[in-house]
Amino acid sequence: MGGPNKYYKFNKDQLIKIFNKIKSDFVSKGYKIIVIPSMRTPKESIDIAAKEMGECGYVVKKVDKQAYLSAYALADYIVVTCDSISMISEAATSGKPIFLAHMKEKRNNYRFKKFFEQFKKMGIVRDLGEEIETWSYNKHNEAQRIAFELKNKIEN
Repeated sequence: MGGPNKYYKFNKDQLIKIFNKIKSDFVSKGYKIIVIPSMRTPKESIDIAAKEMGECGYVVKKVDKQAYLSAYALADYIVVTCDSISMISEAATSGKPIFLAHMKEKRNNYRFKKFFEQFKKMGIVRDLGEEIETWSYNKHNEAQRIAFELKNKIEN
């Protein structure tokens, strides 16, 4: 779960709508939920998550890199808020099915929309609310790919 930025604001109604969708799509089918905040997640959003999702699994109350990485290993599916291309890209390194939880934009989010479109074409993401099914794609780890290219250039 991300946080507000210049393109998206995280108001209570939007968060509750997303949490209710997660409950109906996942919890109702027996899945347990782990909610993990990012560095931009306000305390108020974490409190809303704890109230809405606490009975459905576990809500991490502070930024915790270990919890973040462990959740990727444990997850069958990943739901990521749409406010961070970095969070979505990191989730794509897991190779797990990713659902995007869209927030109402507060200004033109053209760059985000192009990114979402590209990741949908690549079979990496779907929108929260689409059918829950398992799919696969090539894991994308751009940092690793670039490091490999740089190492080759340095060695040559």
